[in-house]
Amino acid sequence: MELPGPWVAAEANDDIRRNGIGLDPVGAEWSEIDVPGHWQQHAKFASSDGPVLYRTNFHAPAPAEGHRRWVTFDGVLYQGDVWLDGAYLGDPEGYFTLVGRLKRFAKLFGRRVSLEDVERELESAFPVRAIATDANERLGLYVAADETVGDEAMLIHLSRFLAVPPAAIVMRRVAELPLTSTGKKDYRWAEARR
Repeated sequence: MELPGPWVAAEANDDIRRNGIGLDPVGAEWSEIDVPGHWQQHAKFASSDGPVLYRTNFHAPAPAEGHRRWVTFDGVLYQGDVWLDGAYLGDPEGYFTLVGRLKRFAKLFGRRVSLEDVERELESAFPVRAIATDANERLGLYVAADETVGDEAMLIHLSRFLAVPPAAIVMRRVAELPLTSTGKKDYRWAEARR
């Protein structure tokens, strides 16, 4: 399904950053804008250095049982936080084509496991920060924690949470998790080290 413009756009301010991702209708501060295109081609945003938020509405039938849908943004310029129906898709940086699904997943013993759920579980059970990755039928983890948190305790906890043997989890300690320029976990760094 193609989603060409017009979309609506607004310069990001605190209120729009907090509320602009919801499903509610947009207010008067939003202007129609052509997509594809750059916001500076629009008179209202010609002198703006950004950030600018874009929105559109569309309807699509639910995928068939056992199938999933993909969202592709072709040519987002530099940095984009992407949301769909209030669910966060990701925040890659650079000029790129973004292809994503609603959540990050790994496949463990034939089951899809949400990497976000794994991170949330580990971070709520222990005083750690973690990035979870798909490590070819195993779960990869980069963990920043002090010495008081034992690797074995974390492995046992996650193996019980996921109902998998501890050997299915590959954990690497790091002094601190790498962050993007926007202060979010740098998932691309972790993926590059798989």
